[in-house]
Amino acid sequence: MRHAAPLPQKLLHRLNDYRQVIWDWNGTLVDDAPLATDIVNGLLDEQGMAATSLADYRDAFCHPVETYYRNLGLVEKLDFDTICQRFGLAYRAARDTLSLHPGAQPLLARLAQTHTQSLLSASAQPSLEHCLAHHEIAHCFDHVYGLDNHHAACKIDRGHELLAAAGVSARETVLVGDTDHDHEVAAALGVDLILIADGHQSARSLAPLGAELYPGWRALS
Repeated sequence: MRHAAPLPQKLLHRLNDYRQVIWDWNGTLVDDAPLATDIVNGLLDEQGMAATSLADYRDAFCHPVETYYRNLGLVEKLDFDTICQRFGLAYRAARDTLSLHPGAQPLLARLAQTHTQSLLSASAQPSLEHCLAHHEIAHCFDHVYGLDNHHAACKIDRGHELLAAAGVSARETVLVGDTDHDHEVAAALGVDLILIADGHQSARSLAPLGAELYPGWRALS
């Protein structure tokens, strides 16, 4: 029998300082960095390029996402729009095999009783809504804001829309994410930030940002 993951008490205690929690999706709540690495390796292999590891992916990944692919040398082989289309197709084919990080689901359920919870993601809105329904957690969120494209671009404008719709002040809001772009978004919105290095960027790459940083979900129980 599979045992339920323990509630991340350390994170719960920290989030009780706020009225609203804005969650990032990819890498923060859903454990999809290994899938992303596999998709990238598929693209690299087709071009006769060396594979990357999950650790190297997390060290190298950055925003804007096009910069990551340019640094890999893939943009010299495929244009960025084609990369995004190919990535999105492969991701959608495998997304229902993904799991949430351990402890994420019970934490979301607990916070839904006491907090405004919102989701701000660079995923396309239809894909995001599909994933929330698949994991049976859509009811945990008061507001869900994705993008209208497949380029995983900037979330700042959508973040401002979310804050206005939620009606909770920035000073009572915290953003929980896993990347340098979440740091940019939090700064632009004027909200506090917590980073969990269990997603698309490593603790080593996130540490220079100076944000509150945790090494992973299992360290939060």
